[in-house]
Amino acid sequence: MIIITFIVLSIFSTILSAIFCKRILNLIKSSEEKYFFNNWGILTLIIYLFLIGLLAYLAVIITASSYNTVRHLLVSSLILSMSLFIFIILNFSFKLIKKLDRMNINLKEKEKRLIKTKILLKEKNVEPEKTMEDFYTFRLQMADDLTQVEKKTIKEENEKLAKKITKLKESKSQEY
Repeated sequence: MIIITFIVLSIFSTILSAIFCKRILNLIKSSEEKYFFNNWGILTLIIYLFLIGLLAYLAVIITASSYNTVRHLLVSSLILSMSLFIFIILNFSFKLIKKLDRMNINLKEKEKRLIKTKILLKEKNVEPEKTMEDFYTFRLQMADDLTQVEKKTIKEENEKLAKKITKLKESKSQEY
């Protein structure tokens, strides 16, 4: 009776494993990588074949008039261990693939936001640069109407301003 219980538990565990395989196939169906989809499809097929083998083994045990109890107990406990191992691995794989899929979606959303932010930053940098150039031009025109001391001060300040504009343009060209 314990042998039949082990086999029935193995069948139940294998059915759950097949369900997880199907769920994993649905998760990766939209993936660009056909390699993963094909491999999980093969694994699902192997699990179905294992399930058919378990059902056949259960039929042999039920219909057998006499059998070696120790050998069948050993085989059924081994089959139960294997089916539980497969179930645990597939359960873990399903959760891992689901989490990676969510992380991939989040990463794509963050990438889109980063691109938008980069474009906005580029647009915002144009305005201060233009303002600085206008101010510099205005100061150059204004310098003609000033005294020698004032011209010298304005000239020094204009040189500093020109350096700042150059530095801004250089940092901008290195960024993009």
